[in-house]
Amino acid sequence: MLTRVVAPAVVRSPAAVDVPLTTAEAVRAHGPTPTDQFEAQVFRFLVTSQRALGLREVHRFQNQLLDGALVLTNGARVVLEVKYRLGWDTACRSNWQIEWFLRRHPRERRRYRYGLVIFGAFSGDWGRARHGMDAGWDHWYRGHAGFHGRRIRIGLAQFADNQLVPYPKARVTSDRAERSGVAD
Repeated sequence: MLTRVVAPAVVRSPAAVDVPLTTAEAVRAHGPTPTDQFEAQVFRFLVTSQRALGLREVHRFQNQLLDGALVLTNGARVVLEVKYRLGWDTACRSNWQIEWFLRRHPRERRRYRYGLVIFGAFSGDWGRARHGMDAGWDHWYRGHAGFHGRRIRIGLAQFADNQLVPYPKARVTSDRAERSGVAD
């Protein structure tokens, strides 16, 4: 069984579609679920806050496992995945989705230097308090922020109260000070 070579059947999928978004009104939820509504809300925010966030373009993908892409004002490209709730399983899935996209589209590999996962709230033990913040932040940056052997770094931001919240700033400052031996 272990030496057997398996050739899966070729699956014909609908053609991938890249939709550049220019107005918030163009963003529609794919369905009525809270997950679908959250994703649409995130894309509306990205489009309306484009200039303030340093974005040149916002793209939403259809018929891809990945939700979209961002183009920064300096031309850097960011693959984007949106998760309503984030725990260990959805963190693993988001990494797999980004990796799958980069493997499936080899020409795109060099174009994308960054990844971003935007989530609504942590779930399960990722939502428990640890060191004055949700444990999910540490879980993400210890085990999910990048791929072995790839030059892509995947950041995490929470979408709450109509704004993007990155890794808690006070924690980043204190971690940096601990590594450098400088006290806050």
